[in-house]
Amino acid sequence: MKEGWKGVRPLRFREEIFDVLEMMARKDMGTSIEEITNDLLRLRLAREDRRLKALQKSVSLENTRRKKPKMLTKAEQMIRVFRRTALITKEDGLFWLTPAGRQLIIVKQRDEIGADALFIKHLVNSPFHAYWLFLKQLFKHGELSIPSSFSERDNRLRDYILSQGFLLDMWSFFILRDLFYDFSLLNYIIDTVSQKIFPLYAIEHEMPSHSYQYTIKGPDAILSFWPKMPEDFLENIAKVYLYITGNKWNRMVDFMTLREKYSERFLTPERQFDILLNQAMDQKSRYDIVLSVGQLDIGTRSSYITKALSLPCNKFGLPYTLIRIGVGDG
Repeated sequence: MKEGWKGVRPLRFREEIFDVLEMMARKDMGTSIEEITNDLLRLRLAREDRRLKALQKSVSLENTRRKKPKMLTKAEQMIRVFRRTALITKEDGLFWLTPAGRQLIIVKQRDEIGADALFIKHLVNSPFHAYWLFLKQLFKHGELSIPSSFSERDNRLRDYILSQGFLLDMWSFFILRDLFYDFSLLNYIIDTVSQKIFPLYAIEHEMPSHSYQYTIKGPDAILSFWPKMPEDFLENIAKVYLYITGNKWNRMVDFMTLREKYSERFLTPERQFDILLNQAMDQKSRYDIVLSVGQLDIGTRSSYITKALSLPCNKFGLPYTLIRIGVGDG
C-alpha cells in the first residue's frame, strides 16, 4: 500500500465534527478530552434513538459503559485530525480553537454548506493525503461499480478496491465513502446487482466549474461541489417519479428510492434534494406532493442507516419513508 494513501481517521459524520467544534467555541476555557468524549457519546446515543425511530423499534442495544472507551479512542483520533488541520491547539492539557477553527464556526452560523466547504478544504490540504487522493480517484472513475458478488467485506472485496486504484484497506475505503456522502460530495446506491458510488463534484486543474456554487483549492487542483439550485426541480422530480411508477400518478413509492434515482439522474446531493423538496412543498404548483410514514425497509443494506437518519420526519420524530405525487389544480 502506497505511503500517500495512509492516514484515514474514524471521522464519519459531519454532525459530530461540527458539534465538537461548536462546543469548544462556546467555552471560555479550554476543553478536556473527557468533555469531548462525553459529547461524542451523547451524539452517539441520540443517533441510536433516531435509528430506533427510523426502524420503528423500541429496544436499544446500546450500552453506555461499553461505548465510552470506544468514544475515548474516537475523540483522540478526532483531536488528531483537528490538530493536523490547524483547527485546534493544545495548551496545559486542554484543547482550544485556533483562529482558523473559530473562523469555521463563524462561517457555519451564516452558511452551512460554506462551512462544509471550508472544513473539507482544511482536510484535503492536511498531511492526511488519502482524503484528497480518494476524491481524485473517484472523479477519474466517474462512477465506481462494485459487483454484488463482492458484497462481503473479505479479501476479494479488498483486492477489487485495490485494483480500481483505491490503495486503501476496506475499513478506510468505507469510512471515506460515508464521510464524503455526509458532506454531499458523493452518493452511493446499493441494489441486487452492484453498489454504485459516484461523485457529485468536479475537479479541474485551472478554472473551477461554473455548474457548482462552492470551490475548494486542493493540493494540485480545484474541487467544485454543491450544484447550483435548479429552477425546474418540480418537473424533474415528476419525471423520476413517473419513471418509477410506470407513468402513473398518485402511487406510493419509497422515498429513499426516489431520492437516489433523482440524485443519480441529475447528480444532486441527497441533502440538496431534501432542501429542494421542502421548498417545493411550501409553494403552490400543479403537483400535489404527500409524504407518509411507513415501515422502513433497508433489507440487508445495513450501511443505509446513515441515509435513513437523514430522512425528513413528522412532529413525532418518525421518518417519512413514502412519497406520493399527483397532479392538482396548481
